Amino acid sequence: VKCIASSGRYVVSGGTDETIRIFDIVSRKDVGTLMKQEDTITCLKFYQDSHLFSSSDNGTICVWDVCTWHCLKTLQGHKLSVRYLSVHPSGKLLLSISKDKALRTWNLVKGRCAYVTNIKAIANLVYWTPDASHFLIVFDRHIDMYDIDLGAFIYSFEIDRAITCISFLDVSFI
Repeated sequence: VKCIASSGRYVVSGGTDETIRIFDIVSRKDVGTLMKQEDTITCLKFYQDSHLFSSSDNGTICVWDVCTWHCLKTLQGHKLSVRYLSVHPSGKLLLSISKDKALRTWNLVKGRCAYVTNIKAIANLVYWTPDASHFLIVFDRHIDMYDIDLGAFIYSFEIDRAITCISFLDVSFI
């Protein structure tokens, strides 16, 4: 198992076997397996209780309908493994980072890539702030912050240890 996510009544897991396993928390049963993507599943993110996003080492991102578990769209564009995904609170945008040193902004309404930003190194994580006014790109030992209104990098801060995850306490505290 490489990644897990939960929302509502479901927990999903993805791993090196190229599958996404679905578990119903309420009934405590394994309810199925999704096998659309090739290669290791690298990240799973729910948007509310309606959609699941999955990424893979083959550079693709799948958008799944949670009601039917059908793949609605496969987003292609990354040249290497997708490392992490972050869904905008509106559900209209998705950020993805990849080993190809690219940050992609996906327009989920149109189902295609809206922007590609080259970044200086391979990033590990990407997060929207709770108010969606900024997003963060997390590298091994530092975090870069970008402002949506300015459309630009605004701040970087160093951490003296490897960063494995972050969480927001509120809009201004990580």
